[in-house]
Amino acid sequence: MSLIIAYVGKKGCVMASDKRRIAYFGNNRQALEDELYNGNITTDEELYQKSKELDVPIKITDDADKLRVVGNTVRGEVSTKGTHETKRKRIYGTTNGYQIVELINKQKI
Repeated sequence: MSLIIAYVGKKGCVMASDKRRIAYFGNNRQALEDELYNGNITTDEELYQKSKELDVPIKITDDADKLRVVGNTVRGEVSTKGTHETKRKRIYGTTNGYQIVELINKQKI
């Protein structure tokens, strides 16, 4: 689960994000993600236990850098990487404006 918070105003833009990254391995990852995103899992211990029950190995790191400054624009990005495709969701923010973009591989959708 990823979190990016953005504020866009007349005097500029501010973004903040978490540093968490979760890598899922195995075939039953959708069931684990559903449990996590529905709020049924609330602690790391519960996540590790449920991943063992569903036979979905996971790796959790807390060093993800989800924000970049590009010129006078701030970009926040979260991604999902599969074996054949990469999905990205980005938010670009600047003074008085923002744009949300979804990409599959390198194509905008």
